[in-house]
Amino acid sequence: MTWNAGAWTGRADPWLAGASVGMLGSGLFLVIAALFTSDIVWAGIGGAMASVSLLLLFSTGWVSALPVLAVSLALPPAYASESIRLGPALLVTGLVIAAWILARGIEHRSISFGGLPMSWLALFLMALAMSSGFATDRGSAVRETVTLVLLFAFLIVATDTLSRRPGSVTTVARVLGWVAAAAGGFAVLESVGVLPGEFAVAGTPYFRATGGFAWPNELAMYLAISLPFTVMLVREASGSLGRVVAMLALGLAMAGLVSTFSRGSWLATVIAPGVLLFVSERGFVLRVWLVAAAVVLVLDLATGGAVSGRIAETLTDPLVGQRFVLTQAGVLMFLAHPLVGVGPGGFEAGLDEFGLLVPGLWDFVGSAHNTYVHIAAETGILGVVALVGLLFSTLWTLFRTVRDWLDASGEEQGRLLRVTVFWSFAVACTIAFAEWTFAQGIGQLIMLVAAMGFALARERAA
Repeated sequence: MTWNAGAWTGRADPWLAGASVGMLGSGLFLVIAALFTSDIVWAGIGGAMASVSLLLLFSTGWVSALPVLAVSLALPPAYASESIRLGPALLVTGLVIAAWILARGIEHRSISFGGLPMSWLALFLMALAMSSGFATDRGSAVRETVTLVLLFAFLIVATDTLSRRPGSVTTVARVLGWVAAAAGGFAVLESVGVLPGEFAVAGTPYFRATGGFAWPNELAMYLAISLPFTVMLVREASGSLGRVVAMLALGLAMAGLVSTFSRGSWLATVIAPGVLLFVSERGFVLRVWLVAAAVVLVLDLATGGAVSGRIAETLTDPLVGQRFVLTQAGVLMFLAHPLVGVGPGGFEAGLDEFGLLVPGLWDFVGSAHNTYVHIAAETGILGVVALVGLLFSTLWTLFRTVRDWLDASGEEQGRLLRVTVFWSFAVACTIAFAEWTFAQGIGQLIMLVAAMGFALARERAA
């Protein structure tokens, strides 16, 4: 006889559920109090209490894990130093995976992969393992390999979870939209100095907002990838009040994106809607571009030309030039180690050798500022081919979910959801040409969006 978690939770004593919620609240209270008093012991006790309670709530299904993770993506880190950054997204991701393993073991059920291209994923993981075996910097290789394996394990978990719960994709999409609006609002407050800012915009009284992330570019990526879900809130809103609230949410998300002063994410936000031209959304794409232009114009006037000034200085900004030479250094690493690369996490150490070969490079940071070149440099030809194959296969799967829905059904909500997921993933693929997209919080968001698409593809097949 096997123990079925679904049947057990249906008969579960509500006192147990209440005790779990109480332990979660107590644990979070201890963590917050310990942060103010710098008491590491009590912070650890509170964190352990919160973790155990969340593991129980997630594994039994009393609390849906993925919406909680969607909320955690934009939260500030629980602990941060120069070398370590423990964000809530990382902690919740680990709990989601552990709870899924526990529930699956109890129920003895198979995994639903939806439309996930397992061959490309397996090839990438194989390339990652091979590259790790030849890495010179073992510590960085282990750390980066664990991070990437955790991300792709989350992709499988999220796909299986969403595929088995009809309607859950819509819930997660709405949560992403509302959280992006809240993050955008806080970003505006940080940019104008109401909240403390760290990255001043030269020649202006404004700051580049970071929100709960380490860098402005990371917050920008988060808002750009999430923006389609905020647009979805507007398109599905009903009633005058609902439309006003949704429009306010969209305005906050867009203003937050502008407050990051991240030109790469701005450009990706403008380019990516072009994929919707292939799914009979020409009128909508035109409206998106017109609204984006209007928002930029209004915010530029409101900030005294800070936005247009940021755009105008692109060609003269020395940091922009550094991005290009960092990408060039990544290409040199790949050409020198085309089969297995320099090893996962080895890009920064590799700059000690290859950075000297690139004239004008002085900003020795651990990213090629191009996800595709970065992966090629660290994992070789097999890794970059597998990654590109995985991303393109995912994009093609999402395109088919929209196209087939348009051919087979006139139901508006289903079409809108599929268009939104397709658009969001296209933004992620576009940003990857200018940024490292597998940072904490951003990587989970991209995997969650892909899992939403795979779940919708399974629904289409069914």
